[in-house]
Amino acid sequence: MNITLAKALKLKNRITKKLVDTRDEVTINNQITVGNKRNVDVNEKMVLLGKLQDALINLKTGVNEANKPITPIILLNAELKGEIVFLKSIPRQEGKHTSGGYISNTVTEYESVLTHNMTTGLVRNLEESIDKNQDVIDTHNHCTMIDVADEVFELLKG
Repeated sequence: MNITLAKALKLKNRITKKLVDTRDEVTINNQITVGNKRNVDVNEKMVLLGKLQDALINLKTGVNEANKPITPIILLNAELKGEIVFLKSIPRQEGKHTSGGYISNTVTEYESVLTHNMTTGLVRNLEESIDKNQDVIDTHNHCTMIDVADEVFELLKG
């Protein structure tokens, strides 16, 4: 079945969630006290896990292939987001600050090369670039079609 890349990404998330939930079911139900009833067929769930893993790998492969034209933009956005985290982590106090509490107040004077206003401006510019890049990614995701096997949809029904 042909679906948009945007829908395929949502489908990937649903399969991932079902994979996690199925693993949890196996973990919870594998070991029981003798004489108690097992809530699920663990062997059946293990077979389902294999099918979900195969479906997820195939879907991720299709998504990866479909994203080749915009991979540089996706990678750029990841780097820009990392740069924002870095800029926000830089100490940038300036002026005199008191520390130490009531008994021994210590006054320390700081100066920063990258000031709060500078880093805030840099972050704002990076966020604008990320937003523009994300618009390109979103358009690509809504206009690009990929083929997904009907079996993938069947796995999510049960």
